[in-house]
Order: sequence, then structure tokens, then C-alpha cells
Amino acid sequence: METVDIIETIVDALTLTFKVDSVVDNGDDTYTIYTCNTLHLQVGYPVTINNVEYEILSIVRGVSITVSGSALPPTADFTIAAPLYFHGTVIKAQEDMLTIGDSDNVFNRTPFIYLKEIISDKKYASGSVSPLDRETTLRMFFLTMSDFANWKTAEHYEMSITPMRNLIENFIDKLEKSPLIGKFEDYETTNHVNFGVYVDAKGHTGSVFVDHLSGIELNITLPFYKQNRTTNCNTDSCYVN
Repeated sequence: METVDIIETIVDALTLTFKVDSVVDNGDDTYTIYTCNTLHLQVGYPVTINNVEYEILSIVRGVSITVSGSALPPTADFTIAAPLYFHGTVIKAQEDMLTIGDSDNVFNRTPFIYLKEIISDKKYASGSVSPLDRETTLRMFFLTMSDFANWKTAEHYEMSITPMRNLIENFIDKLEKSPLIGKFEDYETTNHVNFGVYVDAKGHTGSVFVDHLSGIELNITLPFYKQNRTTNCNTDSCYVN
């Protein structure tokens, strides 16, 4: 499998379970859902619970979310959809993003994970005793919508940076559990408020994508196991663990 395809399987696995402790009816068509983990949810985004769509009105991180909707949500866990995934050059990724749903609705195409190409692999020779096929350094961006005009820096952190930090932590957890990927020791993250073209001493001076975004850059080197060249094997068993 190509590196971009393996990363896509990891992103697809980020369909996460929102654990519900209790639900309170606030009496005005809003409901507070208590939980110990608010994941990467964000204010303003829709969330579907028991086939009913709700809008997130506020979040107390690690405590609760308050939503508006037409019915009292059940006191039962529900699923949060995986983020979108794009890879390629910035121009190609932007073209792909604009094909997602309503091109004027940023909520349809955020949050997303972007794997920047070009990617270089350090390959192991076929006769090597190492179980690894290659090591690859990846530059990835976990990004979501932000309000450049009205938010102060603290609001970017609360509304965008913190949710993307939570998403990265879940992504790293999936990497560590994947049978396709060997053990890695560390990784580097960089916060990007008002994500765009960065110039030393000036900060971000221009947008990279059409949407206003904030989030976190992840730089990580991953070891990938050799593929077993047998036929009729599934994704997991084709790799040596």
C-alpha cells in the first residue's frame, strides 16, 4: 500500500464514540449532554444523535456540550464521523475540497486532515533483516474553520486549536495500534492560528486554502512494515508485525 493510502485507513478509523454520562433538558429546545471527553467537537457544527441533527451551541471541554434540536437526545453513546482527508499539493487539495457538498458551506468540509506531498521514503533493501519496508517523514495539518475577523487569539485556541489537539491525540493512538506501522518514539506539533503562508517576524501573512482556518501541524516519521508478497491476503495480514 502507498503511504497516502495507509494514512487514509488511519483517518477513516477516526469514527469516534461520544460517551454520554447524562442529558439535561434546559426547557428551551436546548439540551446539555454531559461527558468526560468532548473529543474534537466544535461550536456551530451539526451533530447527529439517534438520526436527529443538532447544532452545538457551546462546549465546556471535558465536561459537556449544549445543543439545540427538535427532541431530547437519548442518554446513550453516539458516533462522531471521521474528519475529511486530503493529500497532494496545496492546489490539488484545494480543488478536492471544493467538490465536497455545498462549496459555500465551510462546515461541510471541516475539520479535515491534510497530508502534504511530495513524500520521500527511506527504503530498506529487499535482503535486509529488518521487518521494515520503509521509514517516511510526513507533514500533516489538522485544520478547521475559524473566524479571522472576530476571534481573538484565545478564541482561536478554544474553538480551533484545542479541538484539533484532541483529534491529533486520537490519530496518534490509532497509529500506535495499527498493525501496518512500527514503533515510533516522538513527533512534533506546531500551532497555527490564522493558518496561512508563514513569514518570520510577521506570522501568517496569506491564506493557503480558500477557507479561514486554524489548527495544528504534525511532523512525524513513521516506520512501515514490509508487505508479505503472498496472494489473497487482507490489509492487516499483508504486513509483518
